[in-house]
Amino acid sequence: MIMHTSTGLEFIGSRMRKVREAEGHSQAKCAALLDVSERSYKTYELGKREPPLRVVIDFAEKLNANLLWLITGKESISAPELVDLTERVAAALFEQTDPGAMSPKKFGRITRYVLEQIIVKGTDPYAEVHEVLSVFQDATEE
Repeated sequence: MIMHTSTGLEFIGSRMRKVREAEGHSQAKCAALLDVSERSYKTYELGKREPPLRVVIDFAEKLNANLLWLITGKESISAPELVDLTERVAAALFEQTDPGAMSPKKFGRITRYVLEQIIVKGTDPYAEVHEVLSVFQDATEE
């Protein structure tokens, strides 16, 4: 499986589209808010053209979006949220495996990987653990 970074043009545009749709705005309204042509705005959402940094900053301010997330796809996460997520990942991994079947180091590495994935992708810890473990199971069956 090829993994793509979330900072490419098409990803910035798709995040802009998600925010716009969540706010219930049309492309024309967003273009007007940002003082750009509707055509330019559409090319940003389609990932055909990179929006200037000033446009992205204005977009974040005017639509109350997380600027870091718009640009990188990563959201900042508070310490209590991180602790909670780590606990949920460890519990999911513990429930879906035989605890004696892996070393503590392997358990820690899988927990870290799954935690990174759910932060970046926003997925459910149980589903992500299941997916990771199925990859390991497929690899051992070959």
